[in-house]
Amino acid sequence: KTNNSSIKIFPNPTHDNLNILSNYFNKEIKNFEIYNLKGELIQQYKIKQAKQSMTLNVPSGIYFYRILDSKNNIVSTGDIIVQ
Repeated sequence: KTNNSSIKIFPNPTHDNLNILSNYFNKEIKNFEIYNLKGELIQQYKIKQAKQSMTLNVPSGIYFYRILDSKNNIVSTGDIIVQ
């Protein structure tokens, strides 16, 4: 299992752009999911490279994320603040 220190999510807080940097990309890290405070999945991205940028289309607030491998095992979790 990958720990949170091997995956960096930045900038956090953010306005709309988010970067994922993973030292473990070759270990099949494949999906990035964003959840609202109610636990509802609101966005999902495919991770295709060790450093990936994405545009968030969500209102300001606090969100939770999960990073999953190709077998849908959770390899990292955390929160994102969108300003």
